[in-house]
Amino acid sequence: MTFKEMQDEVEIIVKDDSVFDMIPGVLNDIYQEVVNEIKPPVLKTPATVDTVPGQSWTNLPSGSFGSLLFCGFADSSQANVPINIVPGLEVLMESDPGLSETGDIESVAMEGNMLWYYKQPTTIITLGVLLLKAPVALALDRDTPPDMVIPSYCHRGTLIYGAASLLWNILEEGVDGEKVNTVNYMTKYAIGKSTYGTWVGRQRKHQSRSVWWY
Repeated sequence: MTFKEMQDEVEIIVKDDSVFDMIPGVLNDIYQEVVNEIKPPVLKTPATVDTVPGQSWTNLPSGSFGSLLFCGFADSSQANVPINIVPGLEVLMESDPGLSETGDIESVAMEGNMLWYYKQPTTIITLGVLLLKAPVALALDRDTPPDMVIPSYCHRGTLIYGAASLLWNILEEGVDGEKVNTVNYMTKYAIGKSTYGTWVGRQRKHQSRSVWWY
């Protein structure tokens, strides 16, 4: 389904032209959300990064990434030493507000294109990371998600119903009682994500698990 076809389908569902201008942005928000949640293998990207002595962050490889799936020591002698991934920089700062404590890295957080870490190693340390690329935003009418990111039969259940649920939530703001349309399309969206997740599961080859296999 093309981006234009998706927009047309959402318009038919919500019917209210007061939110039509929001549809392209909402569709892309849902696209990013569902991909980041379901994690199609084709977007998983392993890489290595080096820490910088005297600072608590380092740059990630160039590109647009949605999330950090794994971080560990690249040195085989430390392969079994865990590094905790936390949801944001503020969580790291709860342990050390100045992020100045030195020692072995215990936790990391991804913020934009930077990897923050607690504690600061005093020497250069190479870390192995597994990143999830962010999907390329839909812009032109003819654009469509790559089949290996979201297959066409999952477009309606994920992108269209997800966008419809967000827009109905706006339209039903202040409604007394249950938001019938919002709940209806949230339910359809949840089913669509489940179908998409099943498809993603089939893309994974059956093999022994390594640190790179999630």
